Amino acid sequence: TDISGSHLEYFKTLNGIAKEKLSLVENISSDGSVAVNIDNPYIFKFCNHPKNKEKKFVTFGFSPEAEARATDIFYNYNGQGTEGIKGLSFKLNHKGTTIPVRLNGVLARHSIYAALSAISVGIVLGINLVEIAKSLENFSLPPGRMTLISGIKNSFIIDDTYNASPVSTLAAFQAFKEIKATRKIAVLGDMLELGLDTEEGHKKVAQEFLDIKGDIFFAVGQRMKMGAFGVFSQEENQEKIFFFSDVFSAGKKLQEIIRPGDLILVKGSQGMRMEKVVEEVMAEPMKASKLLCRQEIAWKKILVKKV
Repeated sequence: TDISGSHLEYFKTLNGIAKEKLSLVENISSDGSVAVNIDNPYIFKFCNHPKNKEKKFVTFGFSPEAEARATDIFYNYNGQGTEGIKGLSFKLNHKGTTIPVRLNGVLARHSIYAALSAISVGIVLGINLVEIAKSLENFSLPPGRMTLISGIKNSFIIDDTYNASPVSTLAAFQAFKEIKATRKIAVLGDMLELGLDTEEGHKKVAQEFLDIKGDIFFAVGQRMKMGAFGVFSQEENQEKIFFFSDVFSAGKKLQEIIRPGDLILVKGSQGMRMEKVVEEVMAEPMKASKLLCRQEIAWKKILVKKV
């Protein structure tokens, strides 16, 4: 659904990542269809290249060019504040038909792309749009992918700990900004595999936190610390930031400062094991095996080190 900088350490450039991912499309048979995110400039360019004019693309996205297009996006609440939040809704536009779609388990706008990709496949298979929309009402993302979890002291956790890149973190901040809350805390671990973009990528997300007027920032790991250090250098911002070398120290400090109504975003690369932070502050830690990512025995055996 996207081409971004998640694997720059190995592919070096975005063009390299695009080439690798789009090689899948090049091997589709002549009678096959390809559902693509037309909002991504690399994919848009690929779809419009003369050599691909014979391929059958089904495009999705937010832009007017998309065949399956999402518009009029808003949050659904049962009541006031985050306690009543249910998810997102949007209007699906396809060939002159517009229908409402509710994603009760989804908080992030960028997750709508996953729904649009499924809708596009349904369109190819000839499934009725109303049936598609109805089936998506009970859609839920896997653990650690912008899932809402109840926290201690009547707080609310956005668990986005499965992985992280600058692009996905900035997207998470978009939801973080828009959801109603009395106070907003971001707990961000290092973003790995960024190669030459490591320093700049961490600076970008730290700056975005200030731009959206977040309240408290936890930097976990050396990369996030170095990226955030300069951004938070002004005296009035220094009281907003805490630095940690491991997830357990971050979790313990978070326990101390949480207040009722706080909205807490926890995110970091897989190797940072940021789900350990969530486990420290979730209201029902006995449900960790069901609600959190990396709960398999093999993961449990891996020691978490200071970084």
